[in-house]
Amino acid sequence: MPFSRFIASLSFFFLFIFTACSHTDQAQRGAYVRSTMTQVSTIQALMNGAYDGGETFGELSKHGDFGIGTFEAVDGEMIALDGRFYQAKSDGTVENVPACMKAPFAEVSFFHSSSKARFVKPESGLDGLKASLNGLMTNQNRPYAVKVSGTFDFIMVRSVPRQAKPYKPLTEVVKHQSVFRFNNIKGTLVGYWLPDSMGNLNVPGYHLHFISADGRHGGHLLDCRLSEADMEIDSINGVDLISQPGVALLDENHEEIHKEDLDAVEKANH
Repeated sequence: MPFSRFIASLSFFFLFIFTACSHTDQAQRGAYVRSTMTQVSTIQALMNGAYDGGETFGELSKHGDFGIGTFEAVDGEMIALDGRFYQAKSDGTVENVPACMKAPFAEVSFFHSSSKARFVKPESGLDGLKASLNGLMTNQNRPYAVKVSGTFDFIMVRSVPRQAKPYKPLTEVVKHQSVFRFNNIKGTLVGYWLPDSMGNLNVPGYHLHFISADGRHGGHLLDCRLSEADMEIDSINGVDLISQPGVALLDENHEEIHKEDLDAVEKANH
C-alpha cells in the first residue's frame, strides 16, 4: 500500500479510549460486534485544500460498506450504502463509483446496528431528528455511524463542482455549490456523529449525506423535514487513520479549524 496506516500513537489513543468506554454499549448490544471506522486524511487537510490522491475506492471498500466522503479534486459527494458507492455530482447526476477512483477524504465502516428506533414526529425538522438520534446514544464520548431511512417530506442537499489547481480552501469551494431540493422522496441518510474530542481530525457532531432509494439523487445534507423514518446507529469502537503522502494528519503550519469555518462548509445553503 502506498499509504501509511495511521500514526501508531494516534491509533493507540483512539482504540484505547473507545474500547475503554465501550462496556455500556456492549451490554445493550447483546452479542458484541466490533465496528471500526476507517478515515482517509483529516478534515483539517481537506479544509486547507488537500484534494489530490487518497485511497482508491477498491481499497476503501475492504474497510467498509457504509460511509461518506468526497473525490479527487472534490468532484462531488460520496455516499456508501450496503456496499454500493455513489458519486453525487454538482450537475445533479449520481453515478456508481469505479474501484480506481480516489478519495482524498472519506469515512467508512461496516454497519452493524447497535440500536434502532422508529421516528414518528409529523413535520419534524432536522433538529428534531437529531434530538431523537441523540436519545439512541449511550456514550457521547465515542463516535457513532448513523443511518436514517424513510420518506422525506422535504430534503435539501448540495454538491460541489470539480476543482482545478491551484486549489482554493473548502470555505471558498462551497460558495459555488449546487443545491438541490426534493419533496416526498424516499431515501437514506448516511453518516456519522463524532465527539468534540476528535477536533481537527474530523467534523464534530453530525455529518450526513443522502442517497435516494432509486439511487438517482443525493448529496451532502443541508436540511430536511420528515414525519416517519427508521433510525439506526452503530457504536464505533476504533478509528484507523490513513494518511496521504506529503499531507500531515495534523499540520502545525495551518491554523486550527474554527467552528464558523466548519459551519460555513457543513451548513452553507441558499
